[in-house]
Amino acid sequence: MTQTQPIRGKVARILSDRALVINVGKADGVDGGMEFYISEIIPVKDPDTSIELGKIEWPIVSLSVYDVQEHIAVLYSEDKILSPGDKGPFSRSLLSSSRALVNIGDPVVQVIKETE
Repeated sequence: MTQTQPIRGKVARILSDRALVINVGKADGVDGGMEFYISEIIPVKDPDTSIELGKIEWPIVSLSVYDVQEHIAVLYSEDKILSPGDKGPFSRSLLSSSRALVNIGDPVVQVIKETE
């Protein structure tokens, strides 16, 4: 059976500059080897009226499942250093940086890879 909806959760704890814990695990369908994005929610406003038009979910960093338990999973970054901190208007550029700003409560979304 093909999975059509990604598993979603939140950052529950930051363990180190390369690892963090999310609040979803085996009970939610998480398996070892899965990949997740930590995302930033960015509000989009109309430039003329300043009325909020909606929000987009922008990936900040990609991490792999290192360990999974019933209700939590540990994610690990091979190439980014995770730094807790305030996200400013330019944090989107962190995708190309060696650092990624990540905080407890940030959204986590499973990467679903297309299969041939």
